[in-house]
Amino acid sequence: MKTSTRHRLLQKAAACRRTALKCRGDGDAKGAAVAYRKQGRLLKACSEAGLAAEAYRRAVALDPSDALAQCGLGQVLAAMNRHEEAKARLEQAAVLAPENPRIRFLYDSVRGGSPPRAPRHYVANLFDRYAEHFESHLAELGYSLPKAFGRRIGRLSRKTGGFCRGIDLGCGTGLIGRWIRPSVNRLDGVDLSPKMIEIAASAGVYDKLALADIHDYCRSCSIKYDLFVAADVLIYIGDLDEMFEGVKSCSRQGGVFVFSVEERGNAGYTLQPSARYAHSRRYVCSRIKKHGMRLIGGSQVRIRREKDRWAHGRLYEAAL
Repeated sequence: MKTSTRHRLLQKAAACRRTALKCRGDGDAKGAAVAYRKQGRLLKACSEAGLAAEAYRRAVALDPSDALAQCGLGQVLAAMNRHEEAKARLEQAAVLAPENPRIRFLYDSVRGGSPPRAPRHYVANLFDRYAEHFESHLAELGYSLPKAFGRRIGRLSRKTGGFCRGIDLGCGTGLIGRWIRPSVNRLDGVDLSPKMIEIAASAGVYDKLALADIHDYCRSCSIKYDLFVAADVLIYIGDLDEMFEGVKSCSRQGGVFVFSVEERGNAGYTLQPSARYAHSRRYVCSRIKKHGMRLIGGSQVRIRREKDRWAHGRLYEAAL
């Protein structure tokens, strides 16, 4: 995150605290709770987990019925690896707001649930909030996927004589697109987040951009692609069948699908406490085979640093 962005968010958090104190002085407990909850969200965005937890605790102490504050506290506790406390808070949030799909999904992430994918609205909102400092934050984490994808797709392009038209599924700000653009004649992008699409458009990387869910886009698309890219996208999708069906439905003969996953376990997929999915190698290979694709390459890759360790995953190449 840029220093200027962090400073601005911290200033907003301080303003929320002042609002909370004023509300408490005026006897407005609910107003104070809302202000503390907003302070917690801003501090969480700055990776100040301890301070965020403190703000959220003040919010729920003043208004225990605030499901969003309970949920926020649960998320911060999960990030601090305090999983039992996180589970209790998210369970309380789910009881308070049983129809909220975001809260239900986050509760599943700490209790071992396995929904087939993250709610679309949750993903769109997550990246709308993240868009402004997305690239600078990933740079701080040593994010390695753009270079890995660029090299892999460059090598495939030289081997096949070049790609005619590619699609960057979950294109975000265009971070991956900039690395793969030299390997494809035309490059399109699709993403759920309006703010991500806005930044991608300003980058001048893509010939066409679409604001859409990637499953819906592939199902309804009349364009045929010979290159599909999904970098750090399947961490929000557990069951890969619909994704692979969509890719096959709009692929040209001889096309290639290059994608990454976080890797964990020996079977199936797992929704982790980070609220990201991990997939076993056995499961991914079985889905590739099931949908008539052929595995032509794969290797382990370090994705990003998380605290004092690397998050590992695997990059796959499948012939369509």
